[in-house]
Amino acid sequence: RLAACGDGWVQEGVEACDDGNQAQTDACLNDCTVAGCGDGFVLEGLEACDDGNQLQTDACLNDCTSARCGDSIVQDGVEGCDDGNQLQNDACLNDCTVAGCGDGFVHAGMEACDDGNRVQTDACLNDCTSARCGDSIVQDGVEACDDGNQVQTDACLNDCTSARCGDSIVQAGVEACDDGNQVDTDQCTSQCRSTLGLIRSNPAPSCAAVASDVSGTYYLHPGPGGGEDIEVYCDQERDGGGWILIGAVNPATSDGVTEPATWFRWGNWPYAPLVTNEFNTNGVPASFSARVWMDYALTDQSLARFEFFEGDDLSNTVTWYKRIERDHFESWIGDAVPPTLQCTNLEMTQNCVMRGSNGDVGQLLFNMQFLVNGVPTGNFHMRPDGTPSNAPSGVCSGSDLPQWTNSNYQGRFTNWGHGLKIWLKL
Repeated sequence: RLAACGDGWVQEGVEACDDGNQAQTDACLNDCTVAGCGDGFVLEGLEACDDGNQLQTDACLNDCTSARCGDSIVQDGVEGCDDGNQLQNDACLNDCTVAGCGDGFVHAGMEACDDGNRVQTDACLNDCTSARCGDSIVQDGVEACDDGNQVQTDACLNDCTSARCGDSIVQAGVEACDDGNQVDTDQCTSQCRSTLGLIRSNPAPSCAAVASDVSGTYYLHPGPGGGEDIEVYCDQERDGGGWILIGAVNPATSDGVTEPATWFRWGNWPYAPLVTNEFNTNGVPASFSARVWMDYALTDQSLARFEFFEGDDLSNTVTWYKRIERDHFESWIGDAVPPTLQCTNLEMTQNCVMRGSNGDVGQLLFNMQFLVNGVPTGNFHMRPDGTPSNAPSGVCSGSDLPQWTNSNYQGRFTNWGHGLKIWLKL
């Protein structure tokens, strides 16, 4: 009989082995070659697998062991990575998935935190950075607000607490002031409202600066030149507000009231106070010293408003506006004054004329023209300072129009007895 593979005899030089069986999982294959890793047959007890190829990234490695997570070889389609270690804080996790934000493990050097959830208001944000004040996300139970900016005057402070009255920080557009205390008699009330001009200890520089848009009595202080704080009446509503009542000539119903000498230049305050907007019929004219206002920021852009009141009917009025000539302000009554612009509207565009005064006895009061339907019909005037009264005190209308004739005098001095208020807007 001829020798053949499978006869149980190793034919020298022809066969490497011959175990006489048909088993492909033992040490000798059916072709009488010695079993080895890579032959495509799993050698029982010695090999876990044998896929007969040289691919190192499939399920069977080239050493005929089964691929597994942790073998340092990335199995295609099965593993995202395989670094062969048991570290959970590097780029490859122990389950051979690539480390990523949200996996619950903190990637060293890459992530500050990783809580594995999608909650954006806890201590770890969804981008695996630690929550902090200023990140624009309100951390539950820790922050009251977080607007992500460094502006300290908005609704959220830089320490992520909500702005409030009493925190010593003025919230723009909401609070006028915030001094952090509960004292209502200093410059800021406990409700964060300014007391500027409202209390004597905190006088305002002008009516326009007073912390109120309601007309009434307030406190002002002369400018840098110093001087006494004064109580004034401010018109905060007409013509944009900010008007100081600086002089008043009262209507008169009797003879014998004399205008005090230099009543406008030197004033007669506080003997005839100007703290209300009411006339004192038959009272002497009242004014602050013109010198007081020279201490203020009086410029050639400042305006005066003159309101003339008909003596019998105070609802009948005529209003003029006049540019301030600072150098001649205190000489408006009693001295010659160069002409300045006078108009019937605040914008200084209507019925405008240039008027001054010559300083003569019987001079025109500021030379204010009396208009009817825009047509001049005379001038308002009054006696110079200190002129003895042989007629009712007050302003003369310079017009024979019935509505500007004071009927109290039965035709005698019929144009006298009207009222005047002088306002100043710095």
